[in-house]
Amino acid sequence: MRPRRFSNEKWAATNKERSPKCEHGLWENELETNKNQNNMNRRAWYIVIIIALLCIVALFSSPLSPLRPKSSPVAWVTGVPPSISVTSRPQTSPFKPEGDRNIPSGISLRTNASSDIAQQFAATNALLEKAEAEAYKKDPLLHRYELYRDVPSKWLSSNCGSQINALIKYSSIKDSNLVRERQNTFKELFPLFSLSVVKELSADKGFEELLLTAHQLAQQASLPPPYTMADARIGFTPPAPVQNGVPSYEMLRNEFEVRYPLWINEINRIINEKHVPPDVVEGIRAKAIDHTLTGAVDMYLAVRTPPELRALRKQHRDLEITLINRRNFPSQ
Repeated sequence: MRPRRFSNEKWAATNKERSPKCEHGLWENELETNKNQNNMNRRAWYIVIIIALLCIVALFSSPLSPLRPKSSPVAWVTGVPPSISVTSRPQTSPFKPEGDRNIPSGISLRTNASSDIAQQFAATNALLEKAEAEAYKKDPLLHRYELYRDVPSKWLSSNCGSQINALIKYSSIKDSNLVRERQNTFKELFPLFSLSVVKELSADKGFEELLLTAHQLAQQASLPPPYTMADARIGFTPPAPVQNGVPSYEMLRNEFEVRYPLWINEINRIINEKHVPPDVVEGIRAKAIDHTLTGAVDMYLAVRTPPELRALRKQHRDLEITLINRRNFPSQ
C-alpha cells in the first residue's frame, strides 16, 4: 500500500501536537525559511542564466573574438579616410601657388640680384605650369593622387589620436622584456592588417583603382606580389605557382579574397593570445590604413610622374628657397 502524501503544511498540522517545536511556533518558521531559501536559489539560477546569455552575446559581437564573421569586417571605431572619389579636388597644383604669390612676399625686385632670380623663378614657374597641364591631360589620375597624398595622414592625426596614443603607451612600457614582446606583436599584426585593409578598402570604388593599380605597378617593377608575404604564417599554399607578369584586376581581387579569411583568423589569434587591448588594435589598423594608402599613392606618383616635370619642380623649389633666403638675410 502506497503511503499517503501530505504537503508540508498538512504534515505540520497533523504533527503539531507531536512536534515539540510547534509549541513555540518554531516549525512554521522553519517552513518559511525553507521557502525563502528555495526562492533565493531560483533567483540565483535566473541570474546565472542571464549572465551566461550576455557572455555568449558579447563573445559573438566582440571585435577581438575569433568568431568574427570572415566575409565582412566589423565596423571599426576609427573607420576609414575619405576616399579619392569624395575628396575635394581644386584645379590648382598642390606644388605651386598662383598669381602674385609665385614670388615670395617681401622680395624687392629693385635689387638686381633679387630681380634676376625672381625672373628665373617666374620663367621656371611658367614652364612648370605648362608641363603640369600636359602631364595631367595625359594622366588625369596623376593630379588627383597628388592632391590626395596627405589626406590619409591628416585623417590619422585628426580622427585616431586616442588610438595612436594607446598604441604608443602600449609600446613604451618600462619593462624591457615586455617591450620586446609587444614590439614583436606589432611586427606580427601590422603586415597582416596592411594586407587585410587592402581587401576591405578595395570594396570602395574610391579606393579600388588606386590600390589595384599600385599592385600592378609593383609587379611591373619585378617586385614580388605583396599578398604572398604572409602565406607561410597563415599556412596557405597556392593551388598553382604564382605567375610572373602583371595580373589583371580580377586576378588580384581573387588572390586577396582567398587569403582574407586566413589573415583575419591569424589577426584574431594573435590578439587573443597576446591580450592586445581593443584601442591598441584600432591604432595598429589605423596606421596600416595610412601606410597602405600613402604607399599606394607614392608608388603611383613615383612611376607615373614624368622626369621633366620632376626636374622642373625641383628647380622651382630651389629658386624659391633662394628668394626666401635673400629676403630673410639681405646682407648675404
